[in-house]
Amino acid sequence: MKLRCPYCRRLFGPEPRGTCPHCGKAMLTPDRLQKHPLKERKRAKARIARKAERERQSRVLPDTAIGRRPGVILLLVMVMFVLGGLLVSRVRMRPAGAATTRLLTAQGNLHALRIALERFRIDCGRYPTREEALRALVVDPGVAGWKGPYVNLVRADPWGRAFVYEPSDTNVVLRSRGPDGNAGTPDDLAAEPPSAEEVRRGPAAAPGSHPRREVPRPASPAQP
Repeated sequence: MKLRCPYCRRLFGPEPRGTCPHCGKAMLTPDRLQKHPLKERKRAKARIARKAERERQSRVLPDTAIGRRPGVILLLVMVMFVLGGLLVSRVRMRPAGAATTRLLTAQGNLHALRIALERFRIDCGRYPTREEALRALVVDPGVAGWKGPYVNLVRADPWGRAFVYEPSDTNVVLRSRGPDGNAGTPDDLAAEPPSAEEVRRGPAAAPGSHPRREVPRPASPAQP
């Protein structure tokens, strides 16, 4: 093999001496043509092997060791199971909470209307007839002694259906058909008779029902 001087561009023998034999300028000899001792070559190979091993280990994913431990896998499965159970329970609690709110609202409405019916009976001497129905609590049906309105508005129950009103000479039945909308089923809600104190105070404010508003009456002029 012959080498060419990068300065004078002339060729010379295969054993370089570090300088050009023609122009005398120094030049670098390729590493592959330099003679290295055996120990240096072994050390160089060992360094290259160690570097390659470090690079190989750095490319290994950190979670591969976890997959070899059954206990860790079991723990992860248990955590996922518990989280899934909590999520399902929260999803199931939402409809139950809405249903409970409707039941409480219906009971409050029934209680307020039942008190208003008792005040109507005290003023008029009877309950509203089947024809007059609950509207008589809001609008004067032309009955002597009527001092309403006993409630400002009568709405449907929380499920969008009218309350069931069944009067008699001495008592009334006031109920809601409940969530299923069928009368006579276990989910029906009935209004219980109020106490005398509740009747005296008037209908309690309940969601969906508007209690009677007391309007002050002008004082009668003094007699001379």
